Amino acid sequence: MGAEYFTTYGHGKDVHDAFRQASEEAAHWHGHGGYTGTIAEVGDFHLFTRVKGCRISPRALADAALDTETYDVWDKDLGRYVTPKPSPKERAARRKIERAFNTKAYDQTAVRFMKAVIGSKWEPCAAIEVTGKEATEYKAQRGLKGTHNKVFFFAGFASC
Repeated sequence: MGAEYFTTYGHGKDVHDAFRQASEEAAHWHGHGGYTGTIAEVGDFHLFTRVKGCRISPRALADAALDTETYDVWDKDLGRYVTPKPSPKERAARRKIERAFNTKAYDQTAVRFMKAVIGSKWEPCAAIEVTGKEATEYKAQRGLKGTHNKVFFFAGFASC
């Protein structure tokens, strides 16, 4: 069986409610038979909390996590595994994640953890709260303007 990358939004009084709502909506639109490649196939989530005032969108953070390389390669000359030197694109992606979650203290661990959560169909998906203009627009599109519902962005891989 394969896996499909998905991104979706959900809303509710908290992240659990938003995850349930997003899962039910995906099952409604893609069927209840399983292997849809949507959030309906994912059993859980991990909430990543951005630092206050972060302007990096949740979608950009998910994309940045996928752009990071977290594997080691065999170096024949040294006779051991080494982490390859990051490309400019990967360095930019890591900086985005570091700024969004204020992870300078545990730099590589946070990048690897976010990549592991988003990049595997066996792991829970990532959840990031959506705030500001993006949340306001989502609520307006869904007829939720004026409600106290929170909006969350979910990303990950699911069985298909």
